[in-house]
Amino acid sequence: MKVCHLSSVHPRNDIRIFLKECISLKDAGFDISYVVADGLGNDEIQTIKIIDVGKLKHRFTRMFLSSLKVVIKGATIKADVYHFHDPELAPFCLVYRLLGKKVIFDVHENVAEQIQDKPWLGNFQKKFLSRLFNFLNKFFARTFYTIIAEKSYSNMYDKISLNFPLTTILNYPKLNFFKSYQNCKRSGNEFFYIGGVSNNRGLDTILEAFDILDRKNIDFKMHFVGAISDKPNFEKYPNLLDKVIFYGRKNLEYGYEISRQCVAGLAILKPIGNYVKSYPTKVFEYMAVGLPVVTSNFSLYKEIVEDNDVGWCVDPNSPTDIADVLIKIINTKTIDKISQRAVEQSSNYSWKNEEKKLLMLYRTILE
Repeated sequence: MKVCHLSSVHPRNDIRIFLKECISLKDAGFDISYVVADGLGNDEIQTIKIIDVGKLKHRFTRMFLSSLKVVIKGATIKADVYHFHDPELAPFCLVYRLLGKKVIFDVHENVAEQIQDKPWLGNFQKKFLSRLFNFLNKFFARTFYTIIAEKSYSNMYDKISLNFPLTTILNYPKLNFFKSYQNCKRSGNEFFYIGGVSNNRGLDTILEAFDILDRKNIDFKMHFVGAISDKPNFEKYPNLLDKVIFYGRKNLEYGYEISRQCVAGLAILKPIGNYVKSYPTKVFEYMAVGLPVVTSNFSLYKEIVEDNDVGWCVDPNSPTDIADVLIKIINTKTIDKISQRAVEQSSNYSWKNEEKKLLMLYRTILE
């Protein structure tokens, strides 16, 4: 059976799309193609065909023209199932339904919630666009099979009757990948972060917390691995230039090789709607490699971190609170016990269970 994944936004090595879903389907015997718009050319990786329609420079043209090109290219594959990952592809993917194809919409984010947090939009624009997306999302849920990446997203589909099943497939890590990076003998003063680097994801508050450590003459090092959206304010903190390292976007192997030398992993997201209600995948990755976790004190996060006793939850808006925990970690002599517990508990949050749900959905569709 032929399956075609489509994205005009995500990279070809996207963790959820390629490393988890495409590879799981390939291992189950499906013929997989993945159409992207990253400008890196066509390729074949682990027998998965990567088909590139090219990358456009401007954001507006990428949103519409790239989406159209991705869907047109996908049609030439003549797949049995089309599985798309960006909301802007949804209107174009209606064509596949008209052609009688099976289509899956994989909802990675609560876009309606995200719109509410866009600072460049006025209140009227936020309400209008959020309600419009909610309406369209419900229409698409009646038209396509729908996968959601978070349990909380199910609220978007309340009070509507769906023609197809709603399937929750969480972004838990593939534990086999992380085994080679496990380290339960941790100590020292180096900290780690992997993922998009922005103020909404705690950059400004974390820098202020480390400035507090520096002023107390506490030695440390901080490693940020990921694409940088907000420029770090080193004019305000010139003393941190040699102590906070930014590597830019790197693959998981590169990032978790750095994590071996660190004593804790940070995931201190701000209390923005979509973050408060969604699991940060990096928390489960940190646990899988035995990295104690420092994360935001949201109820959802506490259920993972505090209930399993694998780290600390802090006020994401309080540099002082964060600094106190960082100092506590540096001075903790029993961090190895937390590392070991994190690895043990990580088995409860494995992609293996989510893979079963993905394959079951495909079997249902193809039957």
